[in-house]
Amino acid sequence: MTLQLDFDTHVLGPGDSLQFDSVRPHLYSNHGSTVARGIWFVVGRRQQNQTMPAPAGTVSDRTTEADGTLNSAVDVLQAMDRLR
Repeated sequence: MTLQLDFDTHVLGPGDSLQFDSVRPHLYSNHGSTVARGIWFVVGRRQQNQTMPAPAGTVSDRTTEADGTLNSAVDVLQAMDRLR
């Protein structure tokens, strides 16, 4: 899978990962002959990130910081689940 991010091109292979602010211009494409699969986590926009509820539980380096910062995909999924 190829990611065009702003003016840079990144070729991604199996197991590769990346992160970027989704307001940046970007385009994914598959120039190969096999199916490419990916998993995306999109966490709000800048203003929404400030108001997203913090996951319940104790504060540790594996959950959230005291300021409510989400530190892992699990934190994000738990916060999104509470938005329903």
